[in-house]
Amino acid sequence: MSNVINNRRKVMFIRVENGIPQTNQIVYSPKEGYYPVEGVDPNNRSYDNRNFTFDGKKVIISPSKRTIEEAKSIVEEEIYEYAKSLFDSYYDKYSSLESGSWNLKREEASKYLMTVSQEAADPSIAPVLTAEASKANINLEDLAKSIMNNFISYKDLSARIIGRRKREIIRLRSLQSMEEVCSFEFKESKWI
Repeated sequence: MSNVINNRRKVMFIRVENGIPQTNQIVYSPKEGYYPVEGVDPNNRSYDNRNFTFDGKKVIISPSKRTIEEAKSIVEEEIYEYAKSLFDSYYDKYSSLESGSWNLKREEASKYLMTVSQEAADPSIAPVLTAEASKANINLEDLAKSIMNNFISYKDLSARIIGRRKREIIRLRSLQSMEEVCSFEFKESKWI
């Protein structure tokens, strides 16, 4: 039951000595003398109050007292983590200095392009972009248009990720049984 949910995370292994699981000896990759654990949340390290059994192949914690709401909460957290990882993968391409300047550049680009559309181009209202265009030896208007196009693309990406995250959470919250929650899959199709 809850082992399906927990298997979404790292597999946990516990050392077994003389058939007894050693709860203070936990690792997250296969190792001689260690056995996989079924029925636990690997992120929760307080196992002393649980009932461990060892069947010769794996350590089993029982009984699972996880409610359907707790299970939904675990999966919902995974949905949020996955959506965040998609945002992070976009930002990882850029330095914090560069991404930190995006709002200022977008504001300057918007203002500058407004003056261009009024046939009164005024580079003085976009000092950061003017300096960047000068250093890169590119046209200020082209740079401003590029920044606005990138902003529109980012807004679209953001809307797709946030919209999909909300849809998946609504789907998850509508589930009525533990079996449905355990088999719930939110990564089955491409998000972006």
